[in-house]
Amino acid sequence: MIHIKNLVLNINIETPTSILGKTSEQQSDEYRKRIQVEDDMKANIISRMIYRQRLADWARSRFGDDVANTILGGGY
Repeated sequence: MIHIKNLVLNINIETPTSILGKTSEQQSDEYRKRIQVEDDMKANIISRMIYRQRLADWARSRFGDDVANTILGGGY
């Protein structure tokens, strides 16, 4: 059996500098803003994809597959 006397544990938990000195309300507000920006970016990407698909469909009906594939950036 091993007996350990006066054991000292140094646990270093690093706090990101972005949250140092901020209240939990400020942290949660920043988190909500960051999530909103990410959601807006995703919605923008989806709307651009839909626009390109519609444009490619229109171009295919007018000019053929080559033009539509060019709009879509390669294979359809």
